[in-house]
Amino acid sequence: MLAVNRNKEDLKKLGIKIRELKTGRNITDKALSRLARIGTSQVWRILEGQVNPTYSTLKAIAEVLEVHPGVFFDL
Repeated sequence: MLAVNRNKEDLKKLGIKIRELKTGRNITDKALSRLARIGTSQVWRILEGQVNPTYSTLKAIAEVLEVHPGVFFDL
């Protein structure tokens, strides 16, 4: 049970980090979705910490946000 809770915390932190980067670059959820070629509902679930995105999804988001994907793993 502890590992599940820790994973939920990590997913929330990931969503917060992406939201901060997105906001800092004035990118809307819809624009992030379009530019990263992922569904808007998927973007929302990632930002809310409800899903564990794949590396390829994180890489696509990182490219849009102009950051190295590693920033998502050092939370």
